Amino acid sequence: MEHILGSTPNSLENYVDVSLVDLVTKQLRHDIYVGRYQAGQKLIVREISENLNVSHTPIKEALNRLVSEGYVTAQPRKSMIVKEYTNQQFIESMQLRLIIELVCTGDFLEAVRNDASVIREMKRYQQLQAELSSADAIDFEAWVECGGKFHDVYMCRVRNRQMYETYNNLDTNRGSYFAYMRNSNAPFLRRRVLQDAAGHDAIITAMEQQDEQKLKRALVKHVRDACSDYLIDDDAKRVYAALASYLEPFHLGAEQEQ
Repeated sequence: MEHILGSTPNSLENYVDVSLVDLVTKQLRHDIYVGRYQAGQKLIVREISENLNVSHTPIKEALNRLVSEGYVTAQPRKSMIVKEYTNQQFIESMQLRLIIELVCTGDFLEAVRNDASVIREMKRYQQLQAELSSADAIDFEAWVECGGKFHDVYMCRVRNRQMYETYNNLDTNRGSYFAYMRNSNAPFLRRRVLQDAAGHDAIITAMEQQDEQKLKRALVKHVRDACSDYLIDDDAKRVYAALASYLEPFHLGAEQEQ
């Protein structure tokens, strides 16, 4: 099994014209991505201060930023822990994301017909992910961000803005990475990265061909493939088993999207 190492940012001393809070936030976010701080781990200001040789105040401000960004959870009595993403939560989020996408496929195809930049932008983010994936040590924060932007290119065109807001709040790209990290204590396998790229290629192709059924099948397969690595515990398997019933109104049974 080939895991991809996480890249390490430059030393904090190499940054100029950036606030200390920005630097600490960046470092802590990176440390979460590479697993230095594990899901559910308590973040202790004193220990971080000693590790980074930074006073307590910017660390506290950085942790508050990470709470607002969704990387850290504030607990009662002001303790902070790295946010946990369980397999069940991730699969449930992916199911809801898929339902929203399937309802909106007509909007996606209309956007492609009316605006040639949609496909160009999707291909640009796909290429950026490919460039990141080719490195021996991948910047997973950038890779996850590009994956989210790939999907946002078409999702931001939907007419129902509440659907779009709900979709964004699901945060499935980041959830996928951290649920995987929680299971394996290591970043994605290269197989998982290549699988994700193949799913994006299929979505682009279906949109270019203006084939709505093909697009729906590509979206379903992309979600099924993404969920396959998280069927570890009984709760995750149970919620995944319900996916077929959710797909029935779209006439997309398991046998149709294989």
